[in-house]
Amino acid sequence: MTYTCDNRKKQKSKIKINRQVDRRKAIANVINDAKAGDVVLIAGKGHEEQQIFSDGAGGLRKVRFSDMEVAREALKSRAGR
Repeated sequence: MTYTCDNRKKQKSKIKINRQVDRRKAIANVINDAKAGDVVLIAGKGHEEQQIFSDGAGGLRKVRFSDMEVAREALKSRAGR
């Protein structure tokens, strides 16, 4: 998807936004797509060690997940290319 936004100088600029609901894939994609000088910000779950989902039956399902581990794996994979 491409959205148009206004910056402070009131100039139109286009930014590309990709929606990925799988957090592991989203982290890997952004790290793999980063160019020299880019800053990657992984926000919202840095210190947490699990994700909590609905189990579809009114309860919750907890899955072990670490943003830091996933980012490290993606960085190692990228360095190995």
